[in-house]
Amino acid sequence: MPDYRLPFADAQRLGLLPDLAPIRADMRKAVGNLYAELIADNPRMPFAEPAPTCPDSELNETQRALFGVAQMIEVTPPWPAPLVPRMLWAARLVGIGKTLDYIEQRIRMSGNDPDALVAAYASDPDRPGPGRRQWKSRFWRDPYTYADTEWWTSIDHPDHLEFNRRVFDFCLRRLPDLIALDEQG
Repeated sequence: MPDYRLPFADAQRLGLLPDLAPIRADMRKAVGNLYAELIADNPRMPFAEPAPTCPDSELNETQRALFGVAQMIEVTPPWPAPLVPRMLWAARLVGIGKTLDYIEQRIRMSGNDPDALVAAYASDPDRPGPGRRQWKSRFWRDPYTYADTEWWTSIDHPDHLEFNRRVFDFCLRRLPDLIALDEQG
């Protein structure tokens, strides 16, 4: 499997070591900044706007999780159905708290099963998510049409800050999966 972790020298040059200090300085935009530094601007990552061009299975678990939660911020609801399995899987792995509960409740209200979506992604990350014909939508109860999107659109919303803090802490705990620390030798 290819190693798409950020090279140690690049992480050092950016001041990301030892504790992601430049990202910590702007915690309200932590997810976007983590994604930019560790995936979008990573010279090892095969990337074309707006996402990595490699299959999800070539990313390690932590990179896939960062990619999934970053999409939650980058793509304001309504989310395209094919992105939802990766986002849900990532949100559960990272542990984004009550925001995840809200999202899963809305998905259940539409007649879809978040557990099945996560299980399908976990078993085969490269399999596309549900298409329009597979995604159930009950119009007035569609999970995102009338969803409260304030936390996505306002960086001052407390849930937005909490989301960013949880993702930051997850990435900090899994730094060796994101930065090639073994190259420091």
